[in-house]
Amino acid sequence: MAETLRELVVALSLDSSNFSRNMRTINAQIKEAESTFRLAGAGVENFEKTIAGTEAKLSMLGNKLTQQHRAVEQYSRALVAANEKLKENYNRHQDYSVQYIRKAIEGDRQISFQYLRYTPQKKQVPKHPAGGSGTDYVVSPYATVWNNDRYYLVGWSHRREKVTTFRIDRMKVPEVLDRKRLPPPEGFDVRDYTDKVFWMFDGPKETVTLRCRTGILDQVIDRFGEDVDLKVLDSSMFDVKVPVSVSSTFFAWVFQFTGEMRILGPGHVREKYAEMLEDAIDVTLG
Repeated sequence: MAETLRELVVALSLDSSNFSRNMRTINAQIKEAESTFRLAGAGVENFEKTIAGTEAKLSMLGNKLTQQHRAVEQYSRALVAANEKLKENYNRHQDYSVQYIRKAIEGDRQISFQYLRYTPQKKQVPKHPAGGSGTDYVVSPYATVWNNDRYYLVGWSHRREKVTTFRIDRMKVPEVLDRKRLPPPEGFDVRDYTDKVFWMFDGPKETVTLRCRTGILDQVIDRFGEDVDLKVLDSSMFDVKVPVSVSSTFFAWVFQFTGEMRILGPGHVREKYAEMLEDAIDVTLG
């Protein structure tokens, strides 16, 4: 990881050096255009008000505008290049971490790592495990999961004594320990667990009926699958019955489709959703 960061710093430094050099050239050309204008008017009274003066000034302003446009393009290219390198570094970091985690899973070994959190100043610092004074988390890894454009680690947290999920992009590259990992709890299934964590099945399931506009049919099928119980009402609306947990996660998912989806039943689910919306309004607007 340190080597990757060194490569990034060097690459960005080179880009910065090229950009600075180009900007100095552009500024020199702008000054040259201004100097040319001053020389043209040397010794001529009210030169700027003459036809020749006006033409010279327009020429100078045109040159300045062209050079400034070049400067903006240079700056944009420098930002794009830096952003691409940061993305590349981010992806490399995730790849390294995922490789070590999978190596630990294959070798039936535990891992340790530092987990990062953001400060109000938007800096990442090591997060202390709950109930501990150190910064290293020790986990028996079970799987890596890809969800919403991110990798997650699913494993047994030795400090929390339960299965936990960690975002891999917030982990420093883990260390594979020479300790046998703990087996998953009896009956543990990664698919069921990720359904509970990432989707809307965290608790007892209940069948909820939704009325939706056809414009969000793809999102409904993406979430619940092609076998979902769906009834077409007309060319613009359909009803769908879905098994979910009546939870804030489900309500948040419904809320994003405001105006295109509403809960028809059961009645107590509608009431619970309304209560959540009222609480949100009270907290937001005071």
